[in-house]
Amino acid sequence: MGWKHLALRFPPFKRLHEERVRLRARLRAARAQLKAAAEERARLKVQLREARKAAAEKRARIEARLEAHAPKLLKLMEKCGADLVLDVGANTGQFARWLRKGGFRGEIISFEPLSDAFAALERACAQDGNWSCHKLALGEDNDTATINISLNSASSSLLRSRDWATAVEPGIAHVGQETVDVRRLDELLPSLTAARRIFLKIDTQASSAMSWRARAMS
Repeated sequence: MGWKHLALRFPPFKRLHEERVRLRARLRAARAQLKAAAEERARLKVQLREARKAAAEKRARIEARLEAHAPKLLKLMEKCGADLVLDVGANTGQFARWLRKGGFRGEIISFEPLSDAFAALERACAQDGNWSCHKLALGEDNDTATINISLNSASSSLLRSRDWATAVEPGIAHVGQETVDVRRLDELLPSLTAARRIFLKIDTQASSAMSWRARAMS
């Protein structure tokens, strides 16, 4: 005799049958949710692979353009007598390594606020006695700020990315946040170096918010 017949013939079984029906419905719903979650996970994994591939291709294009413009930039720096490069938004030190590869032997000071990127930057600096790094963001005030970590860490920013921009460039999608220290360059620089012929490289999405006072470069 099945549950349905027992429920009809014996009232105590009716409540058990109804509970069994509810549990089976909840089980079906849970299985449907698990299936949807698995499909979403698979979709995100594909998106992640595509974003990483796109980021790698973009880095390759940027490096190719840098290589093409290297002679002009290095010649300009030599002509200006630059004895210091401020590498703002250094990430893992790609620009500084490129300068060294091109023959620049002057002082380099790199600034990178993200912990993971800074760890790699610090390891690179340890191999070069004339290259130092600081775990800082540069900005308008001495403060702390929340930086949005992007899938492609080089695209991380104090600013939020727009939905349309993420659709065009998936690598800038935010995957986390980190609280970072922010310092003013004009107040920080005198304690770091006495160099006065400075080449300033800025690779940040929030550079428009920075305050560069003339006395920092004078």
